[in-house]
Amino acid sequence: MAVINLKPFAAAPTSSSGFSIAKGDSKSGEYIRIGITREAQETYFGGPLNPEKDSLQLSIDDDSKSRHLLTLSVADRGDANAMEFSGGIKGSIALKVAPWMQTAPGKRPAEKLAVSHSPKAGAVAVRIPEWARPPVQKPGFGKSIMET
Repeated sequence: MAVINLKPFAAAPTSSSGFSIAKGDSKSGEYIRIGITREAQETYFGGPLNPEKDSLQLSIDDDSKSRHLLTLSVADRGDANAMEFSGGIKGSIALKVAPWMQTAPGKRPAEKLAVSHSPKAGAVAVRIPEWARPPVQKPGFGKSIMET
């Protein structure tokens, strides 16, 4: 009989950006959950965020060229344009927001979000999946008939 020499498994380095998005349901209605790992907080926000001191400002542009990007920026807690988040396991954070577009009913599992760019210190733009993108605005949308 031959002896088989076993080798340790060498896992490939993870390519996760540290950002994720999911759609959930509760008794109160549907929500979008955005998760951020501690490593992503350190990389893009300069350190771990504190739910008692910090909040996040989220923005999506409905322009056809940038509607696939979600920008997250650190803000002070209590900022009128920012949202509070909750702390999670191993230093991660999560925030729940109301859907900004109409989606099919039911839950959607968490998906990793790729980082597009970091426009400034304390901010990052991530690519959101097709189901989470705002609808494309048609020419003349939101204008009176006389203006078009």
